[in-house]
Amino acid sequence: MRSARAFRLLFFEVLLGEFISMSFMIPAQSVFGLLTETVTRLPAILVLIPPILELRGNLFGVFCGRLSTALHLGTIEPRFRGNTSTFRSTVLGVFLLATVSSLWSGALGYVMSKVFGVAPPSPVWFLSVVFYFSVAFLSAMLATVMTAPITLAAAFQTYRRGLDPDVLLYPMISSVSDSLTGFSILLVARLVSFLLVI
Repeated sequence: MRSARAFRLLFFEVLLGEFISMSFMIPAQSVFGLLTETVTRLPAILVLIPPILELRGNLFGVFCGRLSTALHLGTIEPRFRGNTSTFRSTVLGVFLLATVSSLWSGALGYVMSKVFGVAPPSPVWFLSVVFYFSVAFLSAMLATVMTAPITLAAAFQTYRRGLDPDVLLYPMISSVSDSLTGFSILLVARLVSFLLVI
């Protein structure tokens, strides 16, 4: 009897997580559809999209797992204010990792664009470097600033309602993160290319 109830609850949680994930897939794909004009004008941006998306997925996958485990262990409270030192170090760690990883993505993007000959046309080589680092860093930071509070709120709400954040959190956040990251890349690439006159 107990195992049947546990199975039904787990099935419901998995189904709910996948439903939410699939519901955000369409907006995520629509955002990437909007990138078509930017990619046509700046094919160099194609070099940055995969590493930035991979960065977001890996970073927030670890963040979701860490939050879920800490909530279950009681080392993080399900609230934003007056939380524990574990909460603060976890959130700080996400931002530090996003910073380091985005700078690495910018460097890798620049090198790969030179290898494949898709660097943005610029009268000064340094502007091309600035373009890659700016787009990688600013889009990663913007996506992190938008996604982190949503991740925390989702973790706290699922935990408070007696649902398992281990099951629900990552499927929900992965699609939200993809949508917000795509939007960030689109916005930042257009802004940086406008400012640098590329």
